[in-house]
Amino acid sequence: MSELPTTNDSPLLIPSQVRQVQPDTPDLSNPYMYPANPAPDGDTREEVVRQHTASVMGDPELQKIKSSFWKTAGRLQSAIGSMTGLESWQTSGHKTKEEAEREYREAEERLNGGEASRLHGEYDRLMGYVTYAVGHVSGDPELQSKANERAQQGEEEIGKFNHR
Repeated sequence: MSELPTTNDSPLLIPSQVRQVQPDTPDLSNPYMYPANPAPDGDTREEVVRQHTASVMGDPELQKIKSSFWKTAGRLQSAIGSMTGLESWQTSGHKTKEEAEREYREAEERLNGGEASRLHGEYDRLMGYVTYAVGHVSGDPELQSKANERAQQGEEEIGKFNHR
């Protein structure tokens, strides 16, 4: 059996001598931006990143609902903290409430800016179908045409949300 060498022949790695090597492989975090697969429709990389960020942020209507829940939870936690005398609960609840209010305002701005909401689109589409059925049963063609328009608007909003 051979013995291991006792001398250290390998050179030391000094951080200043280590150079960064760019990998030959593309960034795999975004499959749509591979060099062989440029951005769709001539979009710039910045546009694709913006779209990805918007999709990660999610539906603005859903964000409003979640924010309302957390705002209420923050108020409750703050109230429990003041009743029990726990100042940490009081401050934590107040911070939660403030953060939820900020997110709610953010979602409102996104909606007012014209951003599509899948939740709102699904609601419009469903209400269009229900209204159409009511118009069909009652024999009201005007109600049926308005219902078709609402269902179509819902479909368009869902399409905008899916392709943003």
